[in-house]
Amino acid sequence: MRTAKNDILQSANIFLKEFMILLIKLQRVPAAPQSEISQIPHQTNHHKKLPKGADAVENRIRELRRQQKVTQDELAKAVGVTRQTIISLEGGKYVASLGLAHKLAVFFGVTIEDIFIFD
Repeated sequence: MRTAKNDILQSANIFLKEFMILLIKLQRVPAAPQSEISQIPHQTNHHKKLPKGADAVENRIRELRRQQKVTQDELAKAVGVTRQTIISLEGGKYVASLGLAHKLAVFFGVTIEDIFIFD
């Protein structure tokens, strides 16, 4: 039973990654002024813990944050999450929700695919 659950979770993770890639290809995220970040709807679940054995989605959050000389705390406050969420995303322990990925893209002035690296 546990193996079937893991298989379902892994399949769902693969589906979500492919769906996110498709969304990115169909619609690029335009850069927006900093003031527009607060207008993006707030979500309480900003990230999903990866199932054991699932492939992590690499990201450039740490690199972009350092290039712009922004602390983890400053970035967290700007996009409406905790510093721990930023730490977990940078460490590859969690995958950002689409809403949070959009907020990060707007903050950095890049597209979602410029932040997240899909295999």
